[in-house]
Amino acid sequence: MWLLEEVLTSQALAAPGIGKAVACGLHRGLGRLGYREHYTLAGDVLNRVVPSFAAITAEERDLVREYAYRQLGLVVCGWSA
Repeated sequence: MWLLEEVLTSQALAAPGIGKAVACGLHRGLGRLGYREHYTLAGDVLNRVVPSFAAITAEERDLVREYAYRQLGLVVCGWSA
């Protein structure tokens, strides 16, 4: 049991969240695309509960953004946070 806790803790420390400013940008981008349930969308993409965008990693942010664009038939180009 302690090994599992150690692995989960080290993973959390290794991947810092994107922070509030970048999270705000993700919210705005999803809103411009017409999405209203941002956390639901992210949860579906990441297959887990997402209570805050500020805590997701940059890689997870990219997955959410790319999924949102592709659902609308769009291509992600030149994303800046």
